[in-house]
Amino acid sequence: MNDSKKVQFEQVLEHSVADFLANAPDEELSAFLKEEGLDIATLAQRSRDALVRARMAAATKIATDASTDDVNPFARIPRPEYRNLAETLGINTLFLNRIRDREVLLAEFPTKFLDRLAAGLRVTLDALRLYLSLPPSPAVGNMYRAESKPEMSSEAGSFRAVASESGLSEEDIQRLFK
Repeated sequence: MNDSKKVQFEQVLEHSVADFLANAPDEELSAFLKEEGLDIATLAQRSRDALVRARMAAATKIATDASTDDVNPFARIPRPEYRNLAETLGINTLFLNRIRDREVLLAEFPTKFLDRLAAGLRVTLDALRLYLSLPPSPAVGNMYRAESKPEMSSEAGSFRAVASESGLSEEDIQRLFK
């Protein structure tokens, strides 16, 4: 058998086994596993472990891919336009920076504010939500005037708390919800 036919045969066999495992009645699958000398509990645990590893790898890949400038809607904005965006939204640049760095929980954003932010960034709401759902991360390449690099919280905070910590008054914060 030549190499290409061997590969095709292996693919068909793999597909057939996967189809059998997915669709076989429980008693038939149990008999097959017992015949092969496989313990069902061990196999189930291995499957769960493999699924967890696969999900973690996929999440890491998505986070890595999504953290590039291609997904970051703030990356394309020149500094003057960035300041104008903050002013248009009725916030200061410090709060906008903290939004950019994903320090605000996505679930805490007022819907109308998210709509205005997406429009100001010229991206879809889904693209903005995807970016903001990633873990907090400082913008790469920022310069800081400090003895040491600032530390990022591993968890995002509430919209109101981060806005308040950024120097927005309670009135300003209330306006963002309208």
